[in-house]
Amino acid sequence: MNINKLLIIVLISTHDLYKEKPLKISTWNINGYISKGFNKFEDDIFVDNLLQQDIFCLQETHCDLDNCLELPNFQRPVHLIRPRTKPSGKRHGGLSVYILNTIRPGVKFLEHATNDFIWLKLDRTFFGFQEDLYICFVYNPPENSSYYRKLNYNILEMIENDIVKYSQSGKIMIAGDLNARTACEIDHIQMDSDKHIPLFDNYKCDSSLIQRKSKDSSINTRGRQLLSLCISSSLRILNGRTMGDLMGAHTCFQPLGSSVVDYFLASEELLPNFTYFHTHNFLPDFSDHCQISCMLKCNTKIYERNLNLALMPDKYIWDDNSVSAFQDAINSNEIKNFIRQYKDKIYDQDSINNAAEDLNKIFLKAADLSLKKIIRKPKKSKKKKIKKNREWQDQDIINLKQNLYRKYKLMQNHNTDPYVRGSFFKCLKSYRKQRRAKIRKFKQDIMNKLDNLYDQNPKAYWQLLDKIKNISNNSQNKSENTIDPSEWQEYFQKLNKNEQYSDDLIKKKLESFHNENVFNELDYLITPEEIEKAIKSLKNSKSSGFSMISNEMIKYSQTVCIPSNTKTL
Repeated sequence: MNINKLLIIVLISTHDLYKEKPLKISTWNINGYISKGFNKFEDDIFVDNLLQQDIFCLQETHCDLDNCLELPNFQRPVHLIRPRTKPSGKRHGGLSVYILNTIRPGVKFLEHATNDFIWLKLDRTFFGFQEDLYICFVYNPPENSSYYRKLNYNILEMIENDIVKYSQSGKIMIAGDLNARTACEIDHIQMDSDKHIPLFDNYKCDSSLIQRKSKDSSINTRGRQLLSLCISSSLRILNGRTMGDLMGAHTCFQPLGSSVVDYFLASEELLPNFTYFHTHNFLPDFSDHCQISCMLKCNTKIYERNLNLALMPDKYIWDDNSVSAFQDAINSNEIKNFIRQYKDKIYDQDSINNAAEDLNKIFLKAADLSLKKIIRKPKKSKKKKIKKNREWQDQDIINLKQNLYRKYKLMQNHNTDPYVRGSFFKCLKSYRKQRRAKIRKFKQDIMNKLDNLYDQNPKAYWQLLDKIKNISNNSQNKSENTIDPSEWQEYFQKLNKNEQYSDDLIKKKLESFHNENVFNELDYLITPEEIEKAIKSLKNSKSSGFSMISNEMIKYSQTVCIPSNTKTL
C-alpha cells in the first residue's frame, strides 16, 4: 500500500453510498488455461476482458481448483471439474464461475446433479427484480466426443427438468457453449393465440418477436433440441435479435468453418430488460471461441464507500545548506519578534492547543524564509500504462501475431473463401508453434544462467531469482499483499472508538490501579534539560508529520526555542 495513503488514512471522510448499476454477465469457452506451454491466466489482455464483468463463467478450463484464476475484487471461483482421464491423467472440461465481491451477498449457488452445468439464484430484493432470477451456466460437449458417448443422461433434458422447477418462482437464463447450431430457425410459436381454441387458464401465449438472424446457416440435431427447449420453456435466444448483435455473429472459428454454438437464452418477459448482447472479438491466441456477454437492467444497490482522501501536507526540503539558512531565519528580527510575543502571551490549560499551534507557526515562518517548499497538488488520473511485451516475446513473434490478426480481419470479410480460411489457420498454427518454442527457449536460458551464476556470481544469481519471481507473479495475484484504504479506515475507527464501560467495570479498574506500582515522574514540570536531551536524540532525514516541522528544524533552533518549548510542555 502507498505510504502516503497509509499516513492520511486517519483523515479519510467517508459517505455510505448505494450505487445503482446494470448487471454484466459473460461466458467464455477458453479451451484450456494452458495452450502449448502458454498460460492464458498470466496474460493481461485475457484478464482485462474478464475484469469488466460482474458475473462470468469460464468453460473448458482443464484445471484443478489449485490452478484456478484468481482475480482482484472477485471471490475464489466455484469450480466444477471432471475426473482425470485414465490413460493420460489430464483434465478435461471444467466450469469456473466468478462473482464480483460487491454483489456476492445477493447470489446463491444451487445444488447440481452433474459437473456439466451449474445454477445460480439472484435474489430479487438485492438486485431489484420483480422475481428471482435463475442463471444456468452450461457446457454441453459435442455429440461425437468420447465423454458425451459415455454419459447415461441428456444434459439438455436435465436442464429442462430444472427449468420446470425454478420457473415457478422466478425467471430463467441459460448461458454457455451448447454445441448447438440453430441457424435462423424460429424459437417461439408464431401467431400464438387463445382466441379460437380454449386453452389452460395458466397458458401464456408467445409474443410476436422480431425475426432472429444468424450468420450460421446450418442446423444440427442438438440445435433442434435447443429450439424445442426454447418453445416448451418460453425461452428466447438473445443472439441475433438483441442490440449489439443484430446479425448473429459467429462465436466459434474452426478450420472447417465458423459457427454459432455459444448462446444466451432468457425468459421472454426478460427480453426488454437486456440493454445489449455482445459477441466479443475473436482472439485466436486464446481460444477458438469468442467471449459473449450481455447487460441486464436492474436496480442493484451496491454498497460503496466514497473515500475523500485528504492531501498530504506540504514538505520542506532540507539539504546541506539548510542549517545555516534556517538558523539565520530563526535569529532574524522578524522571528525573534514572534518568539517574544509567544513568551509574553498567557495560555491556560484550556488553550494548550492554541499554544502548540502558535509555536508551530514560528517554525513554519522561519522555514518559509529559508527553505524550499514542495507544494502538494491533487493527483491527476493516471494514464493507462502501455503494456510491455512478455520476456519471451521478440520482434519475430510480435510480427507474426500482427500478421495473424490481419488474416483474421480478412477472414471476417471472406468467411466462406477456403483459401482465406486456410491461410488464417495455417498462420495460427505457425504462431502457436513458434510461441511454444520461444517460451521453452526462454525457460531453458534462465536455467542455464542459474547453473552458471550459482558459483561464479552469487549476487547476480539471487537477482535473477528475484526477476523470475516478479515474472511469475501474474495479474491475478498482483494485489494479494495490498490492503484497501477502506480496510485501514475501518481498522483505525475501531481502534479509536470509545468503549462504553459500566459502573461496576470502572470500579474494578480503579481498584486494580491501587494494587499497581504508580510512578509519579510525570507529576513534575518538564525541565529544559529534559527537553534538550530529547531533542538531541532525534534522528535526521525522517519524514515530517502533518505539522510539516522536521527533526532538523527542532535540533538547529533549540538554543532559541527551548524556552518556548518548555512553556508549551
